[in-house]
Amino acid sequence: MIGGKVINIDGRQALQDITALGVQLKNPQEGIIIAARAVGNTLKKHFRKKNKIPNARGFEKTGFWGQVRDSVVTLPESDGATVQVNDVRLNPHVFGAVITPKRSKALAIPVVAEAYGLRAATFDNLVAIRTGKNKSGNTIGVLAKKGSGKNGILQVMYVLVKRAVIKADPKALPSDDELRTSAGNAFDSWITRKLKQA
Repeated sequence: MIGGKVINIDGRQALQDITALGVQLKNPQEGIIIAARAVGNTLKKHFRKKNKIPNARGFEKTGFWGQVRDSVVTLPESDGATVQVNDVRLNPHVFGAVITPKRSKALAIPVVAEAYGLRAATFDNLVAIRTGKNKSGNTIGVLAKKGSGKNGILQVMYVLVKRAVIKADPKALPSDDELRTSAGNAFDSWITRKLKQA
């Protein structure tokens, strides 16, 4: 499921396609499941490739796309199959989103590798410094870690913002054509095998 949207492989449509070819198969469900698994594998391969792309800031990777890959499931149904991507964190990358804080006044965006992938609450030595709004009106402060010693130097760890905008990534998912092709090729191979067995 991607934001309430699932990838369905409709058994009724597959049956019509088979009939149009003049092929008499009593139950195309096996082929439909094979086609759905091919779609799932295409999604997994796509997410595996994205997981290998280095972090844009040079930070250590959190494995986000690998976790998305691991959430892909294929569910057989009575007259078709459904392929779901069950990691809701994918939705902002597919559709775009504006993220706002729910339990605090600001979002803490990491600006150093040490903070990346960690909540600000992980650190017990952060100091909040209000900076006022920047030109965009979004940044309102920073969270800094106090260095050791009496005159410890502050190191900015997070920027505090009122919202974070995630732009839709047109490459977050494989193209519809790529998904259709993987399903179609798998289904065609299944039909070919069935015809040879007949």
